[in-house]
Amino acid sequence: MENFEPGHKKENNFSEEEIYDFLNKNKSEYFTPDSFPGGIEGTINEVKESGGLNVIERNGKIAACMGYFLDPDNSLYIYFLAIDKEYRGNPSVFREVGLNISNICKDNKIKLIKFKALATAEYNNNLYKKLAYKVEDSTISSGAASKLYYVNPHALNRFNL
Repeated sequence: MENFEPGHKKENNFSEEEIYDFLNKNKSEYFTPDSFPGGIEGTINEVKESGGLNVIERNGKIAACMGYFLDPDNSLYIYFLAIDKEYRGNPSVFREVGLNISNICKDNKIKLIKFKALATAEYNNNLYKKLAYKVEDSTISSGAASKLYYVNPHALNRFNL
């Protein structure tokens, strides 16, 4: 598979196949087979077409991958965030994810960040809960239970980004 085009926020040399493999390996935390149209491949294509993709590398491997959209209501919608289990709790990976989100917010004058997580995604729910000022029960297109977290971009400052 070819590399992502420049402009789609792919800031490394990983191929689409390597990114698919990473997302498949970590999908139980953020993804159910029918949560996104077209599965992981459809999700990546949608993010490439109308959003952005950030991939964080550590030691030549993907440590984290985030897909996002800029919503018309001047908010940033984090479509998915996958952090490899080996790097969870790693302050430098978490800090880089936060910096990427913070920079997107600054560059686009974002007033609100929305994270959605499957109700069963314990790691992501615990992470988002620390940032959110409001949480709603929700569902995804497959009907699976999820949570929607509302975060003020300034809340990221608590983590010294």
